[in-house]
Amino acid sequence: MGSRMTPRRIPAVGITLGILLICPVAALAAQITNPLGTNNLQAVIGNIIKWANALAASLTTLMILVAGYLYLTGGGSEDQIKKAHRALTWAVIGFAVILFSAVAEAIIRSILKA
Repeated sequence: MGSRMTPRRIPAVGITLGILLICPVAALAAQITNPLGTNNLQAVIGNIIKWANALAASLTTLMILVAGYLYLTGGGSEDQIKKAHRALTWAVIGFAVILFSAVAEAIIRSILKA
């Protein structure tokens, strides 16, 4: 019965082995850029905080608009007006938390630099 390697399989095996041997070398030669843009952990955390604050400010704006819509479409319904009032209250509280977090970050940075 002999060998299982038929003449048609030998080129396929050779190409596969060639690819497996060349790909790691090509991967090592490639330059991978840093997607964070910095190697400093403090800068990375600062970027995350900026993105989180921007997202939270956008959501706060959206919630204020939703509360205004609820007020406008309430039609004098006590339940709808209370729901709109609660939504506006929590949106303003959320905005205050965003502002406080920015101030707290600035204070902590100034303390750590001193």
